[in-house]
Amino acid sequence: MPRKTKFSIAKPKIVKSFQLAEKSIYGLKELQLFFDRYRYSWDLAQSMNFEQFIAEAKREIGLEEQIFNFPRQKKRLFSWGPNSFRELLLALGPQAYFSHYSALQIHNLTEQLATSHYLSIERKQPTIKAEDIHQTAIDLAFKKAQRISTNFCQYKTEQVFLLKSANQGQLGVEQLLLNDQEQLRVSNLERTLIDCSIRPAYSGGVLEIIKAFELAKEQLSINRLTSYLKRMKLNYPYHQAIGFYLEISGYPQKDYEKILQRFNIEKRFYLHYQMKETSFSEKWQLFYPKHLIING
Repeated sequence: MPRKTKFSIAKPKIVKSFQLAEKSIYGLKELQLFFDRYRYSWDLAQSMNFEQFIAEAKREIGLEEQIFNFPRQKKRLFSWGPNSFRELLLALGPQAYFSHYSALQIHNLTEQLATSHYLSIERKQPTIKAEDIHQTAIDLAFKKAQRISTNFCQYKTEQVFLLKSANQGQLGVEQLLLNDQEQLRVSNLERTLIDCSIRPAYSGGVLEIIKAFELAKEQLSINRLTSYLKRMKLNYPYHQAIGFYLEISGYPQKDYEKILQRFNIEKRFYLHYQMKETSFSEKWQLFYPKHLIING
């Protein structure tokens, strides 16, 4: 009979440590700290280094490793026990949360099955609203294509985007328990619709956003939506786009008129970037794709 290794002897202790731990998903540094904390109580061989421990743990106790090859940095994540893929993705960055199209899916605001996952991580620097933006600057910005983050990677058949977002103090980010098992950090309904209006390319485009507003009709709080818009210090008048979405999605007049009452309409604005053929809403002072139909 082959002699047992020190890892095999320590296996029950190691499993117990993972079972009692507060988390079951670890980044590389977190797992290193976990290993350093317990290695002597596990009585592992002194010669065993961290990478050797990973190899043994994968082989002996079912530790799983997933590698995400982002352009600037390879990220290694480790999980022990049952975890969903979405729970795993949240460990890719500090206080990461699902946003844009991913949040639409989580809130059941889309009928599409997307293969791209969008996670946002707030910048550390506080958001400072720019000086009043001139009309020419708005026109120039929206004649161009929306900038798309290059910080994404292919994972099997899916894409994972890690987006840097403005520091909004986690405004509208909540913890949801789905199906009594998945714990997910995600932007709430109101914040999601604002973010989608700001970045249509991360949200399936204008038609998907209209559909999301339609599906949210029974749940959306207009007061919370306008409160968030006030607090977010946005440089562009996105309230005009959101008012337009509310109207074209069939919301009661009293709802979208709250936008007109609480915000100034001083600039011409755009529903999306680089639109080729447009119509113009006088009410919202907004250019929108010509194929959309709206009164006003």
